Amino acid sequence: MAEQEATIPEDMQDLRRRLEEWRATHRPRSPLPDELWTMAVGLAQRHNIHRVARTFGLDYGALKRRMPGSHPKPTATFVELIASSSGSIAECRMEVDSGNGAKKVRSLMKDEGIVRNRLKIASAIGNAQAMQAVTKEFGRFDGYIWQFVGGAPLIHAWTESGQVPASTAESDAMSKDLKKRGFRFVGSTICYAFMQAVGMVNDHLVTCFRYAGKV
Repeated sequence: MAEQEATIPEDMQDLRRRLEEWRATHRPRSPLPDELWTMAVGLAQRHNIHRVARTFGLDYGALKRRMPGSHPKPTATFVELIASSSGSIAECRMEVDSGNGAKKVRSLMKDEGIVRNRLKIASAIGNAQAMQAVTKEFGRFDGYIWQFVGGAPLIHAWTESGQVPASTAESDAMSKDLKKRGFRFVGSTICYAFMQAVGMVNDHLVTCFRYAGKV
């Protein structure tokens, strides 16, 4: 049962207010915005995680998964693979594609710190190579990716969550071009989720406290 207003510590009051405002304009099972999860994690670090989850009616498991240190440390070779120089990436790509690379892939498939999917492991390597090609051509990745919205965020004025699209003509164009450049796992829906996450589109409802700050 949620705590009464008077018993909630002062540093929890802001999240309580924001959650009430957000829940008043969204469906019961709508995904909670990252900003609110971040606030909840901060409070859980200062207070008892069980108390924070109970006070705000948050899923305990979901909150715990967002806590720092809750995930196993990723395999160093996999991190190095993504962050290495083009020569190293090319070398790793050849190793994974060769018979000798099968052992490394099998090892990564056992690593609980990453998404254990053979195709996604291979695509991460290929996407790293494609990313470097894009940055070489455009100077920076943002110089490439923002062209799909004309260099400025697309501001929408949704009043209901059901109005927010899963993809648009812009994300269709982005997906098509990324695939042409060798990227994988970049469907239009994934691209649109990326556009929302980095601020290329403002899909906050007009009643959301974050809407005005994104206009």
